[in-house]
Amino acid sequence: MTLRFLDLSDAAQRATALGLRASAAIGSSIAESVARIVADVRARGDAAVRELTARFDGADLPDPFLSDAQWDALAARCSPEVREALVRAAERVRAFHAPEAPASYEQTLPSGAVLRSLAIPLQRAACYVPGGRAAYPSTVIMTAAVARLAGVPEVIVTTPPKRDGSIPVEVAAAARIAGATRILRAGGAQAVAALAIGTERIPRCDAVVGPGNAYVTEAKRQLSGEVRIDSLAGPTEVVIVADSSASPAHLAADLVAQAEHDPLALAVLITPEKALALRVREALEAELRERPNPIAAQALAARGAALLTRTLEEALAFADDLAPEHLQLVVRDPRGALARVPRAAAVFLGPHAPVPVGDYLAGPNHRIPAGAARRGRRRNPRTRHRRGTARPRALDRGPGGGELSAPPETFIRKTIRPLAAYGPPRDPAAVPLHLNESPSDVPEDLKRALVERLFRSDWSKYPITDGARLSRSLAAVAGVDPAGTMVGNGSNELLQLLLFATVEPGDRVVVAAPSFALYALQAKALGATVVEVRLRQPDGAFRFPVDEIARAATGAKLVLLGSPNNPTGTTLTAAEADRLAGSCESLVGIDEAYRDFCGQDFAPLLARHPRLVLFRTFSKALAAASLRCGSLFAAPSLCAELRKVQLPYNLSAPACLIAGELLAHPELVAERARLVAAERERVAAALQDRGCTPHSSGANFILFEQDARPARELHVALFRRGVLIRDVSSAPDLGKALRVSIGAPAANDAFLAALEAEL
Repeated sequence: MTLRFLDLSDAAQRATALGLRASAAIGSSIAESVARIVADVRARGDAAVRELTARFDGADLPDPFLSDAQWDALAARCSPEVREALVRAAERVRAFHAPEAPASYEQTLPSGAVLRSLAIPLQRAACYVPGGRAAYPSTVIMTAAVARLAGVPEVIVTTPPKRDGSIPVEVAAAARIAGATRILRAGGAQAVAALAIGTERIPRCDAVVGPGNAYVTEAKRQLSGEVRIDSLAGPTEVVIVADSSASPAHLAADLVAQAEHDPLALAVLITPEKALALRVREALEAELRERPNPIAAQALAARGAALLTRTLEEALAFADDLAPEHLQLVVRDPRGALARVPRAAAVFLGPHAPVPVGDYLAGPNHRIPAGAARRGRRRNPRTRHRRGTARPRALDRGPGGGELSAPPETFIRKTIRPLAAYGPPRDPAAVPLHLNESPSDVPEDLKRALVERLFRSDWSKYPITDGARLSRSLAAVAGVDPAGTMVGNGSNELLQLLLFATVEPGDRVVVAAPSFALYALQAKALGATVVEVRLRQPDGAFRFPVDEIARAATGAKLVLLGSPNNPTGTTLTAAEADRLAGSCESLVGIDEAYRDFCGQDFAPLLARHPRLVLFRTFSKALAAASLRCGSLFAAPSLCAELRKVQLPYNLSAPACLIAGELLAHPELVAERARLVAAERERVAAALQDRGCTPHSSGANFILFEQDARPARELHVALFRRGVLIRDVSSAPDLGKALRVSIGAPAANDAFLAALEAEL
């Protein structure tokens, strides 16, 4: 390979130089192919995605998403050195972009009226990560980490699978580190189409970002009216302006580093020093001879060049006209030269700031437009003025070699940093049916009596005996041993306590899928491998596959289930719970938060199964969600160990007093449960009448599916009508599903009326 020389003082050669970029334009044949793929995905959904993935990537995948267990197994194979580099890169990307996060603000007019501008994160974003020629974990960091930083709750990484259905271990690890919530094993135009349009399994996204080949770029262009995109970037570009102070070997390495990305990459040196250009050509030939790189050689032969100018000023002016994606200024005064190239997207100053530093580690984002997309593209309100970036040459170090400027979040446990925080929607709505709260409050006369008792109590003392007294009351009501009863600040605290006391890094925890997100979240935070067992059966219904769960529990530390299960409402029978507790080698935890709405009571099983743990709450049928009080029933020997690490005085004296009084009124619980069950059946029948499919539920909510509109779209439409329910369509096997809490009759009627208007 010989690097071509073009003299910019010659008009014909200058025209050739300007035409280097145009040679990579997308042809009409690609546009036509992409249009056919988009139409196929729109018409056939999952079937089209599966067929196209098998055709182009050689992987036939019944489920396009990578399971959590597969994800964790792949991520665990990433080398410690690469993982450490990815963690550091993610930290720097977050730190660099944190000041750019838009903030809400308000203005008060002289009249007293208030104007507000709200910065509202997108609900779901997809990050395309190329595959094929190499692994691109840096793209995961640059896209998914920034999306999470912006507050996007659901971030799907999509990447082409290998023939065995796996993905590169580095990409899996980067996705965990960046905080992605799911990984879709699909690539090309079919992946972009599925994420923009939505299919049965793949939820529709608000935005699709990330680089890709010509087919990916064309798909983004064709679908840009239906989904937000970042840019229509062409192949990667590097332009280097250099003078005689530059090292030819370093310049050659920098050209190869970008050329090896893509046969269509643009790699150009601009210099007034012909002698330097000759030495760079020699260094390039030696580099490719000693370390053959077919892709780089192809790119340099097609779109590589050394452009010769008469002066450095002319070299800078031509570089500014090109407005490249990456511009390196390897000159004696790079800061002085920077002012002459305002159009470049990212500028790298000096001999020790090559493009890979910015692409992989420094912190600024490598997701910047290339090619024709660079010029005049309107981006977002914060980038109305183009912002160039210059990379630092060195970092401050302490005496031990550590970074003195390391942000405080870098000291958080590595198993926690990649996780997404659990948090239910907090949007205000006239009809809130999204949190599974009780539709009726505690009676006013009971409240007044409790307030009087609280007024007379001594608030200055620690609640030394209050928790034990409440535990005895709970044990008496449930018919269990008080020594095996514990109380906590909500059942979630007790769930966390059990995990904290039992799970060590590398242990396996078995959960149902889909289920309450906190189970897997807390287990992963402790370094556990989460094994998911699917509840959805071939007939479309949700059932607990007891034998499959028991097999998955072999060698596991803990099985953690909810019955009734959130969000499906699925229940275990007493016989199934008995069989499961007796056949699992592990501890078996069952969350009975919704038990009162179906008459479930597994407490009698505790005497026969010492490894069974039950969780209960005051938040549902007891109508005291604001109290934050829960209980745990287990073997006394297990509770004795748990108490060693339970925080003292974890439940306040007022909470214990109120909870004890609520237990003394079982008739209120029975009446609430009866009313909820009756309304649940009424709402389920009304959903069926409206063409929806409600799933059987033993809880105070209903999971339902419908084909009329994408779940996310219907959720938003109902919210606009003042009704807020829960969008669960991003959970496994719930692509068309929404969950509605059973409220008071008037609230349920409002929901049904809004639903009928929108379907």
